[in-house]
Amino acid sequence: MDEKLGFVLRAVAVAVVAYQMIEVVRLLLEPWDFLNAHLTLALILAYLPLVRTGGRWRPLVIILLLLSVAATGYMHINRLALEMRQGFPAPADSVAGAILIVCILEACRRTTGPAVPVLALLFILYALIGVYLPVPLHTYSFSLTSVIAALTTNLTGVYGLLLEISAYYIFLFVVMGGIMQITAVANFVNLMGSLAARLRGGPAMSAVVSSALVGTCLGSTDANVALTGSFTIPLMKRSGYAPHQAGAIESAASNGGMIMPPVMGAAAFIMADFIGVPYFTIAVAAILPAILYFCSVGLYVYFTAVKMGLQPSVEAFGRDQLKQILITAPGFLAPLVLITALLARGYSPRYAAFWAVVTVVAAGLLTPGKRPSLGQWVQGITNGALTGASIAISIVSVAMVVEIMTLTGLGFRLPGMVESWSQGNLGLALVITAAAALILGMGVPPAPAYLIVAITAAPVLVRLGVPLLTAHLFVFYYAVMSMVTPPVAPAAVVGARLAGAGYLKTALEASKAAAAGFVVPFIFVASPVFIFQPQGTGAWIITSALAGLLSIVCLQAALVNCFFTVLRRFERALFLVAGVCFFCLLFLLLAGSRHIYPFCGRYSDSPVRRASAGYPTTDLSKFGTTHIVECPDGLTAPQTGALRSCRRDVLWQQQCEKIVSTCQASTSHG
Repeated sequence: MDEKLGFVLRAVAVAVVAYQMIEVVRLLLEPWDFLNAHLTLALILAYLPLVRTGGRWRPLVIILLLLSVAATGYMHINRLALEMRQGFPAPADSVAGAILIVCILEACRRTTGPAVPVLALLFILYALIGVYLPVPLHTYSFSLTSVIAALTTNLTGVYGLLLEISAYYIFLFVVMGGIMQITAVANFVNLMGSLAARLRGGPAMSAVVSSALVGTCLGSTDANVALTGSFTIPLMKRSGYAPHQAGAIESAASNGGMIMPPVMGAAAFIMADFIGVPYFTIAVAAILPAILYFCSVGLYVYFTAVKMGLQPSVEAFGRDQLKQILITAPGFLAPLVLITALLARGYSPRYAAFWAVVTVVAAGLLTPGKRPSLGQWVQGITNGALTGASIAISIVSVAMVVEIMTLTGLGFRLPGMVESWSQGNLGLALVITAAAALILGMGVPPAPAYLIVAITAAPVLVRLGVPLLTAHLFVFYYAVMSMVTPPVAPAAVVGARLAGAGYLKTALEASKAAAAGFVVPFIFVASPVFIFQPQGTGAWIITSALAGLLSIVCLQAALVNCFFTVLRRFERALFLVAGVCFFCLLFLLLAGSRHIYPFCGRYSDSPVRRASAGYPTTDLSKFGTTHIVECPDGLTAPQTGALRSCRRDVLWQQQCEKIVSTCQASTSHG
């Protein structure tokens, strides 16, 4: 029975991937029907493995699978009628919508854990009882029928933009990663890891290099840990690392793969659509923060090796190994180069993903002596399809949260609430937002984690004047960091299993290994040069870059208690103080360049901030304003254009006074 179900699962997975590939070059269905088909197939792929392993729960899983197909089938058959009945759903519509919601949330719970379904249920509950809550959580009264309609039968909610992103962008990229795992790419990663093992830190350094390479194409931290950890963790344990250290280093290194371009845990494509910034711009901006993160983990590895007295590997690395690297490198590099080239030339991510999959398959077939068998090809495609389906289900579950926030207006009130708590202080708002992103991202895969923080946390920073791309990279970074942050830390769970260590000990050590990396988002907010958005003079750019790098080095040395030699207490304290001072220097430079005072003044008290909070405006372009945004009362006002353009001198004060007087005059004249 299990063998037959396994065959059915593999056949369905291959058919789903083939269908998705054909849809790229030939449209078989209308756009909405394609989205509904994608959701249906994702639910089938989510429940089929559970039918195989369900045990006594197998009958319930089969019922849920059939109900899922029936609910999406109802949506397909009655689509035109549903469009005509928007706002006035029939009883059958509400029943079908409720069934679809239950099936999606249960599939999400069984594939990715309870975090996202619980969050979605809490927001649905909020829509129902929000009318009884005090301000600022108070909202209008919504019936259960209207909530179900908003989430499903109005063809919004689960059928919104997020499902489109999963169907058109994410799925094929994840399939590419699944196929790459069964080709010679694994050998290339292992060989590069062996080369890195010749550095101080040995196999632990190979974990950092291998995880960075694998992270460029995989969309899952857990898969990254499993793929590279099976090779690096045993080597680390044999070289002298404690089991919990080995699992922690691999977990922290693999977590960095989710912020490594070009795939970035599939979140980069969501971000591009969400904020309207070209994908290529996002990928380029994410390069240096990812490198800084891996440098911080590499410093932890190096300092720990020095502290433990571990020596580099003395194994020979000769012609045979170099030959194998040259043979297997094209299979790894070709699809990544192709993706980058196509996206840089303006092709859609879907088109780039299609040709990347074709390139991976071709490279696997053409690599001499490393061709996978038919069974391996099928297994790789199946793994990619199952991962893509689980991501699709989790993203659709997050879409319910997005719809409820829009329906109740909570999404528009949250930024104001956090801004009120921080009193307009950008530094405090960054800390609050980072903490919120860590909490909201706990136990959630990178793509849905980004979506959650993008709709809740990022608007806070944008409202305080942080550039749109910078704000979204900031919250995404911290959402990903939750993968190694207790108490959930799913990456540490996998690392602990592979290492045979305790989960909590591994998670705490993983947080320590990635600790300096927690500073990186603050660095690129304070110093935009790290995301290739340089501001200020050349001297300012060099100073800010050095301050950011030195803060990471000093903080990591203080945490490990080693800097080329074991530190004494006062030396460790000096490194800690130096790291904090370099970190604060970044914000002083920011204040000097942009006239924002994040730690020593209230940004909301500035004249330009008051002008942008709701006054009518006239032509302010002469004061340096470069863009206009919507104000709370529906009027337009300058966001922070003048604030960013002016120099800190007497003219700055004069211009601010002119802006305020102009706005007040406009207000008094109606």
